[in-house]
Amino acid sequence: MTQEEFETRVREYTHDSVKVISPYINKRTHVKIKCKTCGYEWEISPCSLMPSTTKTYNFIGCPECKYTECICDECGKKFKRLKSIVNKTELHFCSKECGNRYKNKLILNTQDSADYRRNAFLTYPHKCAVCGWDEDEDILEVHHKDENRNNNHVSNLIILCPICHKYLTLHKKTLSQLLKD
Repeated sequence: MTQEEFETRVREYTHDSVKVISPYINKRTHVKIKCKTCGYEWEISPCSLMPSTTKTYNFIGCPECKYTECICDECGKKFKRLKSIVNKTELHFCSKECGNRYKNKLILNTQDSADYRRNAFLTYPHKCAVCGWDEDEDILEVHHKDENRNNNHVSNLIILCPICHKYLTLHKKTLSQLLKD
């Protein structure tokens, strides 16, 4: 195949989005191409630029044009994501870890979360918030600060040992009195 034939095929297959800027040698030797939109240059196998009789290659476009810079909604880190994905979602996360952390925060901050004990232990240290007792996590209890058992918002929960919790439920002391002692 001549240089001219190769360039014609590339133009047709890529919808004239790139320009070949190095000589075509053979189908296995990389050629340098340039994006006509952004000017980015990169090397690619000629096989990736043209369909063959056995495979239909899908030219995915310029590596620079197909990505856009995003900011993670959880940690604030800058990262690149495919434009086709960015346009489909409102929230963007740099990793699964950040996405899961964000999702867990949403679950934790719902007022009607049924598993309030689990949410409290996911949010706070596994010890009594008043006296610091932490010998057995299974014995620790979760108290609703406003004493409304239907308000399971994580900000309304506090982890206490059974003794400190009993002081509150029997109204022997208030939470502020316990925290002062």
